[in-house]
Amino acid sequence: MAHLPTLQAHQLNHYSRPTMPSVEHQQMQLNWRHFTKENACEALPCSYCLYVFHHPDDGERPYYIGKAKYFGPNQAGGYKGSARYNAGYQHLLMGLLRSGFSLFIAEIGEDLFTNAEGYEQSLIHQWNPIRIQRIKASRIPVQGAKPWLTEDLVNE
Repeated sequence: MAHLPTLQAHQLNHYSRPTMPSVEHQQMQLNWRHFTKENACEALPCSYCLYVFHHPDDGERPYYIGKAKYFGPNQAGGYKGSARYNAGYQHLLMGLLRSGFSLFIAEIGEDLFTNAEGYEQSLIHQWNPIRIQRIKASRIPVQGAKPWLTEDLVNE
């Protein structure tokens, strides 16, 4: 029987917060839109975006931070079954919003979406979400306050 290597504790804890690599990037300014159960249908056409779920009981910390090429299936170019919250998952989205969560979406555009994971990782590092999320070393600086703590939101 072959001997298996022993993993060290630091190799097992993938939730630790690694240091920021020294890559030169200009800070990305995110413009957040706020969605609740009343206007949730307006979130479904969003694309090339970062999104955050927040519940008031969580104070300054968000619950979850994510990225999506297509947030919902109702896109300008037609139906996208590969959307993050496609028809099969919209009941979960509505359940979160009906239970008091807010949704914040910042569209960054198709050209910058290649950097979405770096922006997402920067937000995870800065805002420390309630739900444990995968941590990666690549981060790209983002600028802006936590949208649930500010009135500086895009109103469309």
